[in-house]
Amino acid sequence: MKLLDTATLQASYLAGDVSSVALHAVDAAFEVRWTSAQGVARLADGGGTNGRRFRDSGEALLLLKELGVHSVQVDISGWQPESESAYDEWVKAKVAASLAGLRDGTNKTYSPDEWAEIRAQRGWSRKKI
Repeated sequence: MKLLDTATLQASYLAGDVSSVALHAVDAAFEVRWTSAQGVARLADGGGTNGRRFRDSGEALLLLKELGVHSVQVDISGWQPESESAYDEWVKAKVAASLAGLRDGTNKTYSPDEWAEIRAQRGWSRKKI
């Protein structure tokens, strides 16, 4: 499959040489592919050595719209969206570490009276806003 840049896609599409344009899901990303008399091609990345992948299908659609492409097929048969984001994983790790600290005693627990004393020492208040 050929790798071609956005200028080539736009010129071919506007000249009527492209029979179809598709977003093709590959794992958790989308590639732009188009079919012409020369066969199927993929949109190249900036260096032109790899297929450009979009994590957000909306970004790919916006690019296609800016290129003048207004009809796009979407193939999600290869889509494997990530079940958790890096942030979700980070939060879960922090919570797990905190709970482990409570179990092994490395995280100190404070009584309500101790918290009141800490807040007073630091000038914190619990006034409602």
